[in-house]
Amino acid sequence: QRVKPKDLVFFFMQLSVLFSAGVPLVEALNSIAKQTKNSLLRRKVFEISADVDAGMALSEALSQHKDTFSLFVINMVKTGEIAGNLAKVLNYLAEHVERSYLLTARIRGALYYPAFVVLAVIVVIIIMLTFVLPKMSGMFEEFGTELPLPTRIIVGLSNFFVSKGWLLLIVPVSY
Repeated sequence: QRVKPKDLVFFFMQLSVLFSAGVPLVEALNSIAKQTKNSLLRRKVFEISADVDAGMALSEALSQHKDTFSLFVINMVKTGEIAGNLAKVLNYLAEHVERSYLLTARIRGALYYPAFVVLAVIVVIIIMLTFVLPKMSGMFEEFGTELPLPTRIIVGLSNFFVSKGWLLLIVPVSY
C-alpha cells in the first residue's frame, strides 16, 4: 500500500483548516490520523504527531517520512515555521497539492483515449496480419507475377504471425 496523492490533498486541507482555526498541532494531527482511511498514511500521521508532541518541529517530523512528503513540502513547512506563518504555508500547500493532483488526473484522463486508439490499431493490424492477409496471399500467388517489395514484406510478416505469432506472447512474459 502507498499514500495516494488524493490522501495527501485531504491531509493538507484538513491540517490547514484545523491549524488556522487555532487547534493545537498535535491535536490536529491526531484528529486527521483518526479520520484518514489510508492505513499507511494514518500510521505516518500518528508517528508525526508523536514526534511533534516530543518537541520535534513539524518540518523535521515530516522529513522522517521522505517517501511520502517531498522535499518541497518539507522545506515549505520549515520556511513557514521560521517565518512564523505556518497557517499560510499549510493553506498554500493544501492548494498546491490539490492543483497538482487535479493536473495529474487530467493528464492521465487525457491519455486514456490515445492509448485506447493505439491499442485498437495494434489489434486491427494483428487481425489483418493473421486472418485477412493469409487469405489474400493465395490470390497474390495466382497472379504469377513478382510482388513489390513492400507487399512481400507484409506477406512475410503475415506468414510469421500465422506460423510463429505465439512467440510474441513469450517476449513480454520474459521481462
